[in-house]
Amino acid sequence: MILISSFELAVLERGIEKGNRKKAQEDVLDVLETRFGEVSELVREQVQSLTDAIELKRLHRRAILVTDIHSFSAELVVPVN
Repeated sequence: MILISSFELAVLERGIEKGNRKKAQEDVLDVLETRFGEVSELVREQVQSLTDAIELKRLHRRAILVTDIHSFSAELVVPVN
């Protein structure tokens, strides 16, 4: 039996979370590219800056349903620091 410390577990969980977030971002961009062709660098950067899993899931669904890339862009809400 392999035992791991709480620190190692936290690092592992963060890695999994980061991987899931990156996959969700890529899924949104993949749908946009499939439906509308090339995605602007601005939209790409905005999607890649999102970290909230619920927001990424919402945007994935919107990418499937919107009629054009401009409608999708209007729904991107990226907080300004």
